[in-house]
Amino acid sequence: MFPELITFVDGVEWLRTRAPTEIAPRAWILGVVAVQLSVDAGRVTAQLRANVTGEAPSLRPLPSPAVVQISLCAADAAAPILPRLTVPALDGAEARLSAFLDDQLVDEIALSPALATAQPPARAFGHVFCRWLRTGEVEPGFDLTDFLSQPPGQKYERRVVRRLELGETVSYLIRAR
Repeated sequence: MFPELITFVDGVEWLRTRAPTEIAPRAWILGVVAVQLSVDAGRVTAQLRANVTGEAPSLRPLPSPAVVQISLCAADAAAPILPRLTVPALDGAEARLSAFLDDQLVDEIALSPALATAQPPARAFGHVFCRWLRTGEVEPGFDLTDFLSQPPGQKYERRVVRRLELGETVSYLIRAR
């Protein structure tokens, strides 16, 4: 059986993102859990979006502050012990998004007051993903983008892209005004 992504919000399990029982005739199916931050009418909003190729997404608005943790676990595993992390202070920013792998800080981004009023509105993302291949292999990883103001349809370059191993937990810590 394929590993699954277990998502927690503020320490409470929210969702398990699983591969379907059949991948064929496709070569692979992708499962993604995304933390999405955007500026809407001058206010930073955050949401969690999880989906598997071909299925409707699950959405959840996020409060501020919030701790989102996604673990790559064996199928039907018990919930893992999550790292205890503290959401960072704003320190003059309009919003901050920190990414951790287990208990180690990987990177942190901040939305400046100037960018908070940009048009089109600034957005930032963190994704944890797992590509389940028909061969039985998996390609799991995670990423993080900067806050950027870009026209619709333009790709957001990743600041961080790393592989994820079974048993590891990615944490996204969110704070916004």
